[in-house]
Amino acid sequence: LYNGATALRFRIAEGTKPEQLLRDISPEHIDLQFDLPAATDAFARKFQAWIRQQGLRQDQLRVAFNADFLARLLLSGKGQKTVGAEGDAWMNLFNETTPFRSLCIDAVGYQNAGAPPAFQLACALAQAREYLDLPGVRPEDLAGRIQINIAVGPDYFFEIAKLRALRKVFALLLGTYSAETQVYVHAETAFRNLTVYDPYNNLLRTTTEAMAAVIGGCNSLTVLPFDAALRPANDFSGRMARNIQLILKAESYFDKVADISAGSYFVETLTEQIAEKAWTWFREIEAAGGFIASLEKGSIQATIRDFAQTQAQHFEEGKEILVGVNKYPNAQETLKENFPITDRYSTPDAGAEIEPLDTTRLAAAQEQARMKAEK
Repeated sequence: LYNGATALRFRIAEGTKPEQLLRDISPEHIDLQFDLPAATDAFARKFQAWIRQQGLRQDQLRVAFNADFLARLLLSGKGQKTVGAEGDAWMNLFNETTPFRSLCIDAVGYQNAGAPPAFQLACALAQAREYLDLPGVRPEDLAGRIQINIAVGPDYFFEIAKLRALRKVFALLLGTYSAETQVYVHAETAFRNLTVYDPYNNLLRTTTEAMAAVIGGCNSLTVLPFDAALRPANDFSGRMARNIQLILKAESYFDKVADISAGSYFVETLTEQIAEKAWTWFREIEAAGGFIASLEKGSIQATIRDFAQTQAQHFEEGKEILVGVNKYPNAQETLKENFPITDRYSTPDAGAEIEPLDTTRLAAAQEQARMKAEK
């Protein structure tokens, strides 16, 4: 916060106490997001009690509770046998956290698994449909309470169009429930295309992705540190990630225009094409029984796996370029330190009940081979 951040996102552990977590933080002046380990309202109850102690009104705060148990199921492979129980717990959380954003769809994994823009949106729509169909979710309770978390990749114009299309297709979906509300979009730069060799190239990648996210109309944004795959977070890489946003906002004035790309024939056409394709794929998922049924059959995972394999083949052939890895590699560079390199955005749980998404970085295999050769 002292260095320019205007929002905080916490991954909540069991037993976290809001009074300790938020000491010296003024929630009335920033956006707060909490990623909960399970769809439980325990932390939410403590947080609301702490708010009352501080003399704050809930309707004055901008707060989100991320507890998407379907995304956890897809990324970890576990939880299928407790979907009903998870749904009941999530429903309690949703009812207890009015007016905060707590119907949060975590669609970040699709980009990081290699899915194209339209299929990412189709899966997010199908995911949302499962929550909207839970008994007890009323249209009048949805206003201002829906958040979509989505990753933004390197394909600049397609990613701008993806975020613009996201609002179109979700407006269409919510219209079928007679819920006239805008969704809150939280964007995150992609993990899939980060590299551990020549990592400063990641600064260029995340800058491009951040620009696409803002031009596409995100409400808030996380820029991953350039060395996120290489080592734990540190002050330098964290500062560089924040400064990318600060430069876009304070020096490039991206916050002064509501829809920068409006009227661009290319972007408008891409937006329509992505929205139409996303809606078609969404209807196919629904025709196959919906999101949960498709996960159980493995059809969503198989479709994304096919896309990812094609992308990986293009990477091997040099059609998909990562500078510093398969284009202009620095042959003199070696990883001298024993860094805890991260190859996957998410790690499946042991004893997975369904096939989890494979969120391995695009460059991971080549980098592992190069490190083995260096040793």
